[in-house]
Amino acid sequence: MKTVAIIQARMRSTRLPGKVLMKICGREVLGHILDRLAACDIDETVVATSDHPENDAVEAFVKDNGYAVFRGDEQDVLGRFYQCAALHKADVIIRVTADNPLCDPEIINSCIHGFDNDKTDYLRTAPGLPLGLGVEIVSYKALEACHLCADQPRDREHVTTYIYSTAPDRFQIYEFQHGLDLSQYRWTIDTERDFELVEDIYKALYPENLFGYREILRAYDANPQWLGINDDIAQKPY
Repeated sequence: MKTVAIIQARMRSTRLPGKVLMKICGREVLGHILDRLAACDIDETVVATSDHPENDAVEAFVKDNGYAVFRGDEQDVLGRFYQCAALHKADVIIRVTADNPLCDPEIINSCIHGFDNDKTDYLRTAPGLPLGLGVEIVSYKALEACHLCADQPRDREHVTTYIYSTAPDRFQIYEFQHGLDLSQYRWTIDTERDFELVEDIYKALYPENLFGYREILRAYDANPQWLGINDDIAQKPY
């Protein structure tokens, strides 16, 4: 069984264009994500970007870092994921977005080990994690079913909404229980203030191994100014 992490990344972010190649502590956001996934029990990591010319820079960066890149439709992200998974012969796909450079290898590995490909079509972490630490894992057969059946723009853009929202009765869905209540934190990059917070966290902790949520929480004690930096930022609805 081959486990493949697919990172969706593009330069044309609506709120913070070019964020995937912005640097934090001298390393690109996308590079930090690649480094963190390298610590996970994953057979291969691929970056799936679009065929828009702006993403030539993403392709060049990924190849320079020794990883595979797949390019597909800008808007049909589901189609891009499916084609990428098929090309790389994935049995299990971990969906990763390029705005989450604090993704935690410990949480990701726990989800990988909890995914039963014979009994589960889709796994996601239960509510309670900070935005930016959630994990999604989908079987190839479920991803193929989405690709063949999903016809709404939302489902084509957001990859997994067809599974858990549009047609949940068709799939075996498992919610991974982690026992954490940290939803008050926002550790993703969608705006300048999000970037400011994540950059401050990296400055406080990097390059101390691959720090995780425990180290970040301890760093908050020494940096109370982090609280409230991005609390009022609303995530874009699906």
